[in-house]
Amino acid sequence: MYEEFNFIPEEKTLESNESSSQNVGDNSAESVLKGVAYTILSVGIVASIVGGFAFDEGFAGFIIAVLGAIVSVVLWASLMVVVNISTNIREIKHILKDKK
Repeated sequence: MYEEFNFIPEEKTLESNESSSQNVGDNSAESVLKGVAYTILSVGIVASIVGGFAFDEGFAGFIIAVLGAIVSVVLWASLMVVVNISTNIREIKHILKDKK
């Protein structure tokens, strides 16, 4: 029934976002945002642990450390989603440009 259409979409798979974004073009904004994301993650986790134990060594300090680490991970994940969206949009633009 579907043989008459004879349309099989060509799938272009790329190994990783970093290698594909380098092939597509300038990715300096993504690189900066990725660096900021990893900086926020590392500084946030270290600061939450140090801050949690510096302010109070009891249960409140533990809560501060856990919440600080959770906030750091959520911010890092959010920034990485933005980086991935930007990279994917650039790849789609490149693929569509090649089809013309």
